Amino acid sequence: MKSKLSFPLILIATLTACGGPKECDDGDVLRQIKETTLNFLQSREAVGWGQMMNASVEAAQSGLAKAKEQSASVEVSDVFNFRKLENGTRTCKAKLTMQSLNGARSIVMKYDVINYEDGHQVDTDNAYKNLVGRVVADFVTHDQAELDAARKVRMEARLASAQEFMAKAPQGNVCADNFDQASFVRDHVDPNLGSWQYEYDEPLSEKVRTIVSQSKISVSGIETHGAAEASDKENLESSKYLYRCTGTLELTLPDGTVDSNEQLSKLHFYAYAESQGGHSVSYRHEVEGSKFNLDGPARSIARKLKYGY
Repeated sequence: MKSKLSFPLILIATLTACGGPKECDDGDVLRQIKETTLNFLQSREAVGWGQMMNASVEAAQSGLAKAKEQSASVEVSDVFNFRKLENGTRTCKAKLTMQSLNGARSIVMKYDVINYEDGHQVDTDNAYKNLVGRVVADFVTHDQAELDAARKVRMEARLASAQEFMAKAPQGNVCADNFDQASFVRDHVDPNLGSWQYEYDEPLSEKVRTIVSQSKISVSGIETHGAAEASDKENLESSKYLYRCTGTLELTLPDGTVDSNEQLSKLHFYAYAESQGGHSVSYRHEVEGSKFNLDGPARSIARKLKYGY
């Protein structure tokens, strides 16, 4: 995982204390640098770390918490005073080291020790912030890797379960197997045309409504499309096998003729089946809770009566 850490370069930590003139390696100066670094670490919040490092919120929170707990010290070494101004200011650099998950992390920091008659001030660059960022990044990266590994194990187990489940799916034209015409029509077709009308022709519409009410309803041309799916992918133990089905509403009219217009009366529905060897198949409308109406067959009959086709 690549970390994307950046901190504003214009920020400068200012530390003040009383006492006489201080050199680059004075104990008070080094103590202030250590405290500033650790205080910066402890003041960090997980918000933003996940986005900055392409890590999850969970990894950012746990990684930062571990960094605060396990990286509780700062070592300042290799102190060098490479410039001393007439006003007493020392321009210095030193190596800052913190223990991280992957071993010691170090960085070179530049700082000024500004001496006054009544005390001194330490101005540092942003190196300590970058050091803290690297330490935190080690912990966050590690925790993200652990989360990714655990997620991979879960996904592989889930895939294996899904493959085992799908291997038991019934084959063939499942939508048509053991199809019960009477129960399907009873449960999924609304036989009531209500005030249905065809081209504002009330006499013709009334005649069609009468014909439809006296006709026998059935479904023909039932086909299964595509492979089976799990009806509940999150809970395979209670899942059934879902199939996409089509068919055509068919009316046997009072005179014995059959109206079956695939263009006007096409049905799209789902079938739910048990595992192989089972004979339980249930059905539902594509829109759960809805029923098929007879508008299509009614239009087909009206068109034949009025236009002859």
